[in-house]
Amino acid sequence: MSYLMKVLPLVRLVLFIVSTVGTWEFLRRKTGVSKYFIPALAAGLQSLAVILLGGLGLLVPAAYAVLAFGLVAAGLIVWRDKDLSILEPYTDGAFTLVFVFTAAFAVFCWESRFGHWDSFVHWGIVVKNMFQTGRLPNAADTFLTHWAYPLGSAAYLYYWVQTVMYSEPVMMIAQAFLMTAAILPLYGIAREHKKAGLVVLVLAIDFFFAFLNYPTELLVDMLLALSFGMTLVYLYRYAREAENTKALYLAAVPLTMLMQIKSSGTLFCVIAVLFLLGWAKQYGKLKQRLIVAAVPFASLGLWKLYLSFAFAGAKSAKHGMSVAGFREVFGEKSQRTVGIITEKFVKFAVTRRDFWLVFAFLLLLGLCIFLFAKRLRKLWAKCAVFSAGLYFVYSVGLLGMFLFSMPEGEALNLAGGERYINTVVAVLAYLLFALLLRTVAECETRRFLRMGLCLVSVGFTFLMLNKGHAIGTSAFRAIYNEDRIWLNLIVKENGLTERDAGGYTLLTPEKFDRNMLQYVFMTDRCSVKKIDTAETTLTPGQCYGTILVRDPEDPEIKAWVAQYFPGSVGKSVIVNDAR
Repeated sequence: MSYLMKVLPLVRLVLFIVSTVGTWEFLRRKTGVSKYFIPALAAGLQSLAVILLGGLGLLVPAAYAVLAFGLVAAGLIVWRDKDLSILEPYTDGAFTLVFVFTAAFAVFCWESRFGHWDSFVHWGIVVKNMFQTGRLPNAADTFLTHWAYPLGSAAYLYYWVQTVMYSEPVMMIAQAFLMTAAILPLYGIAREHKKAGLVVLVLAIDFFFAFLNYPTELLVDMLLALSFGMTLVYLYRYAREAENTKALYLAAVPLTMLMQIKSSGTLFCVIAVLFLLGWAKQYGKLKQRLIVAAVPFASLGLWKLYLSFAFAGAKSAKHGMSVAGFREVFGEKSQRTVGIITEKFVKFAVTRRDFWLVFAFLLLLGLCIFLFAKRLRKLWAKCAVFSAGLYFVYSVGLLGMFLFSMPEGEALNLAGGERYINTVVAVLAYLLFALLLRTVAECETRRFLRMGLCLVSVGFTFLMLNKGHAIGTSAFRAIYNEDRIWLNLIVKENGLTERDAGGYTLLTPEKFDRNMLQYVFMTDRCSVKKIDTAETTLTPGQCYGTILVRDPEDPEIKAWVAQYFPGSVGKSVIVNDAR
């Protein structure tokens, strides 16, 4: 039996891989879309299917239905082809790089565990809850404080853990694969210049994972940026002239994912839709474009409808997107506070070094285009104007978020500002990579090919150094949270259970993240009590049923335990009989 339990995850992994390839090839053959877009499009479809069916109460069946679809598709394709040619499209250098990177990332992160606040408060805990309950979140999940956040990435991660195995590293790998799938389409822009495309693809993967502060966490800011960049490239190729109607309709998938990855993705979706509809005057197919444009907004409406039923009567979600919430948060800020926040943000956005480095590199690339690839001068000018405009519009939207969505304390500190602004900088970098490869593809001389590769290598090496990470090592960084390591050990050694009605209180001489307790024990009945003085007024009646002691030998904590639980001095876990 133990041998079977060890082999079962491997069997499930093989079935998952076969299903994935089957889904990819089915989409490629049915739509005629470039194979380099297929992994991202397939992931989007799978995620949306899980959300849609999950909203109908069929979350677990949805995951296995998606898996079964791919297996059936793979079986039928192999049966019809009478060989294994189904694998052939996915054996070139670009796909090999993605597979090798994903495998290397898996080896690197396999012993990692979440250590970041955002993973504890939403992105990790919501997937864990979906896996444990077999349903989408609802009002019964009182420990979910950000329940209004969309589940685009969470649904895809859930699909992995439900059909392969549940573990935090599996979620990390799934998220990393989502991001590399969004980067992969860059390779196709190089056309016959495959070596150039492969070099830039390597640089792009390393750059974006370096720009991501926490590669082993589930924050979606970088995923959103890459998805938007990929969406713009897809629309330019398949929705501008719209010669392939199936590919045009398929554009609804990345557009909808922008809405479903993060609430702020609405801005990116609106910008992409404006491009989609704007091309109708020159290239026609207005009716089809309107249908595609309606899908993401319909998905947003359905999500809001689900929330209105599932969380009826629940407490307001933190950072929720509603007019009432905006009015309430903004009303808490004085006119002076608004002025301070605005002044600090403007200075922050205008002096952002990463933006100016990317823009300077864009200007340098423009010089090369004007000298060696004059046919692309108009495209470069449009990209430059769009980049500057996007940065301005996004910055205004970000300022609005600080003013209307964030509590005063967080807004005054521009909490998360660097991470949020890096989202738009990453979008600009993605477009810069795309423009570079388009220039290489259009240029007939090898001299410019070599120059372009040197240019992108030197330019983005400086950007990488600016972020403080070295080429080749930046993607492999994890948070080593000592508190999380200690907590996992205490849980394992003492057989502590999740969702315990008695709750947990942690005594600590230092700061400790309460959200970590909430994530580990899956309950809002948890608290952190900092004891750093002998004059503490804390009593056992103010603690939950199980008391955890972060440092049993700390003098103040030891004195407190000796006073109320003399038989438990030196222990890390105390049963609170006084509760």
